[in-house]
Amino acid sequence: MKRTPLIITLVIIILAGGAVWVYQKSQEDKISPWNLVSSDASLVVEINNLQTFGQKISLIPVLNKTMISNEVFDLHRQQKLPFLSKALISFHPSSRDDFELVFYADVNTEIIDQQLSEFKKSLGDQFIPGKRSYNGIEIHEFFKDKKSRLSYAIVDNVIVISESSFLLEGALRMRNATHSERFKETNALLFKLPALQSDEGNLYLNATNFETFIQLFLNSHLKNDFDVQGASLADIKVNENGILLNGFMQNLGGGVLDLFVDQRPQSIDVDRLVSNRTSVLMHFGISDPALWFANQKEYLVSRNIKSVDSLESSLSKMSIDISSVRRSVGNQFAFCYLQSSRDEVTILKLSENENEVSVFDELSSKIAAEKKDTLYIENYSGYLIKLVDHKNFVRQLLYPFGNNSDQSFFVQIEDFLLISENVELLKAFIDDIDNENTWGKSVEWNRYLSNALQESNINLFFDGRLTSVLLKEQVNDHWKSFVDSTRLVALDKGSLQLSHLESNFYLNALLQFGNEVSSRPARSIASLTSDFGVSLNSPIQTVRSHLSKEIELVFQDSLNNFCLLSKDLKALWKVDVGQRIRGEITQIDFYANGKLQYFFTTENAIHIVDRLGRYVDGFPKQINSSKDIRFSTVVDYDRSKRYRYMLTDGKGNTYLTDKDGGLLEGWNPLSLNSAFLFRSNHHRVLGKDYFIAFLQNGSVQLLNRRGEKLKGFPLDLGFKPQGDYFLSVGSSLGATKFSVVSAEGLKLQFGLDGQIKSRDVLLKKTSSSKFELVKSVSGASFVILRVDPSRVAVLDVDGKELFEVENAGSMNLHLSYVENRLKERFYCLYDELQNFTYLYNSEGVAMIAQPVESTEMATLYFNEATKTLEVYNVNGSALSLISLKTTH
Repeated sequence: MKRTPLIITLVIIILAGGAVWVYQKSQEDKISPWNLVSSDASLVVEINNLQTFGQKISLIPVLNKTMISNEVFDLHRQQKLPFLSKALISFHPSSRDDFELVFYADVNTEIIDQQLSEFKKSLGDQFIPGKRSYNGIEIHEFFKDKKSRLSYAIVDNVIVISESSFLLEGALRMRNATHSERFKETNALLFKLPALQSDEGNLYLNATNFETFIQLFLNSHLKNDFDVQGASLADIKVNENGILLNGFMQNLGGGVLDLFVDQRPQSIDVDRLVSNRTSVLMHFGISDPALWFANQKEYLVSRNIKSVDSLESSLSKMSIDISSVRRSVGNQFAFCYLQSSRDEVTILKLSENENEVSVFDELSSKIAAEKKDTLYIENYSGYLIKLVDHKNFVRQLLYPFGNNSDQSFFVQIEDFLLISENVELLKAFIDDIDNENTWGKSVEWNRYLSNALQESNINLFFDGRLTSVLLKEQVNDHWKSFVDSTRLVALDKGSLQLSHLESNFYLNALLQFGNEVSSRPARSIASLTSDFGVSLNSPIQTVRSHLSKEIELVFQDSLNNFCLLSKDLKALWKVDVGQRIRGEITQIDFYANGKLQYFFTTENAIHIVDRLGRYVDGFPKQINSSKDIRFSTVVDYDRSKRYRYMLTDGKGNTYLTDKDGGLLEGWNPLSLNSAFLFRSNHHRVLGKDYFIAFLQNGSVQLLNRRGEKLKGFPLDLGFKPQGDYFLSVGSSLGATKFSVVSAEGLKLQFGLDGQIKSRDVLLKKTSSSKFELVKSVSGASFVILRVDPSRVAVLDVDGKELFEVENAGSMNLHLSYVENRLKERFYCLYDELQNFTYLYNSEGVAMIAQPVESTEMATLYFNEATKTLEVYNVNGSALSLISLKTTH
């Protein structure tokens, strides 16, 4: 009897042991999907439930369209792949400029054959099936138009599916591969990171492979100067607004992450200085700048980089210790990239002990003395702009960050330095800061940034719509059409942030999507008309209310009334000015208090009217020495609001007055002995002031502030410029050029030295082709209009045709155009002979079905808030507002 318990115990042990052996043996025959992912994968996405994931992605139309463009995703959306539930998706380069996906999933071996049979039946005649063997494994392929579109294979208990049969074969080879060839083993440390709360799934990324992956999209000459040397694991969360990633990045050592080791995350407080023109902001926070520069030195030595040594050597020759420059660097620096990779503004926080910018002042003056140049100091809008005339200064100071540059202009605003190679770009940033056109004053950006990490070490923020413009010059030909498409533009904002946390970096990324942009021509959404009973004998001009910041409209009617309207055509006031207004109406801040007035001239008087329709004291101001003022220009040399008014009469006599209208010595008048083609303009180029005048006799004059003709002028062009002229300010006086076009199609460029820089003959379609240069409404760009009896073409700056439309026979055509912040253009073509206005988009597609009757050139305004083109059209006594929505 005592043997019975013993026997029972032995039987139980044997059975348990047998069960364990059977289980272990069965597990040996099973593999994990991870076993088939090769180490060359750039990233791997682990989806917990592909159906749920697809449903959430479908809430973001632009992502849904992108996803279902993949055959596997599309078939799963159609519920034809039930065996793909929890899946891995790996991303691999498939050529020098493209990539493909591979899908992996565990399957139930008892029912997979039935599921695949049903899958094949569901395809019907959509695909032609095929079959072949590879390394003893059966590959099933599906063809469309004689090309393989989809392949799958079963490896033990794992199904592998891809549009690329080549990548599928690579996955199959992993069955017998070594550990060093598999993604999981080569990134083993990722799988030891802290467990993450899993929403839609996880993302695994090898930064080195991912940098190679990014190169698939870029032009071949664009190379990354620094490597991250890291690997990331992040949790994926999807909602109707976008995608959120939270996780960790592991520093593998030897990359730029080494620079931020032992640096505490810092607050990001540069948003008030970041212009809304910015496409991409790269921001870096460092708690210990001395340690950062010590780490930088090790980074440079490890790569045998000597460029920083040249900066140290140059400064040493001028008795400037580079350590004093480094000590001036505070706890953060940032790089703002605009719509060209060359357009960069650096924002540098000054250290508390160095915030009087004395080191940079010393550097500026000593370099100027060393080069025997005049010290560059320019007063602009109350700020002093100075120059560090040293090549690649920011790049060498903050390596590996920043662009190469020929020089560095800088200005101090609060305890920050703004630095840029382009002084005009620096001025634009100053204007935007003064006008509160910055991220810090943007409701959209404030809302977005409130959801980001408030303290971090490495930050990348981007405006998706503006970045799509920036990328157009960066991406290769294969991806240009994708960037031009609505998919990328629909990415509203994005960010990637890394914060040092013990031995790793905490990672936070957020992609926010907006409305999809329509590829269809714009449609009219509103039309509003007001009839004023008297003719409107001048084009409409848009101005801005200093109270509401909304646009308003000014014009003059046939009774000589100067009128102000709201943007929805409601009359606010009118004042009788007695004579016809000559030239343009300009807003000024006469009292320098932020309240704006309207400046204009009549044939013998200067007028300044406030926004309530009342004359400013002392105006109108009679100009007794002239009875025939034709043109007027407001001059504000340094944006100090100490205005000068330049007036020109019909004989070419030019007057310059002070702010109160008093004539200035040397300009009362200055005679140029020929009538002007159009008004004279003032330009400040690298701190020097120039007045340019194009004359009816075909010559051009360039004058200084004293009215003295500069060397090389007058310059005989040999023709009368048609339309307008365009000034391109370069990085030096020698690189600055004026462009003009003759009626016969000669495009000519000349410099500030009076020398012709280039002559280009534009292509004529017929012997009667006529040309003119047309600047955008903002003056930031230009195109060339070519008119033939049967065709009208718009050409780019190099004479390349942008588009061509039919002409009803008129040779009296004029063009204007406006650009939105995405550089999309909207054109207005006015037929002065037949009194018709035509509207076209960037591709030359008509935006309205029929031309609009007009008696003046229409005024264009693009409303960025509503994405609407607003067209103000004059027809006799009637003024119409036509609103064209450009998105849906």
